[in-house]
Amino acid sequence: MTDVMAERENAFAEGKEEGRVAGFAEGRAEGFAEGASTERTKADQEKRQMAKSLKEQNVDVSIIAKSTGFSEEEIRSL
Repeated sequence: MTDVMAERENAFAEGKEEGRVAGFAEGRAEGFAEGASTERTKADQEKRQMAKSLKEQNVDVSIIAKSTGFSEEEIRSL
């Protein structure tokens, strides 16, 4: 094998490895972002359920709003 062919093979192998590493990092970042989004959605659903439960127990809407961060209108619509 000539030096030029060997250099070409090396460059190809390095480029392939760099692409694999970059793809892995990108996939991992996307996975983390998706997981965080899912957790936020789950936490929001739990908070809404708590607000609904407090509303059903006749806790004042303003207190629920202060505790949950939801607007009074959001709580009334639950």
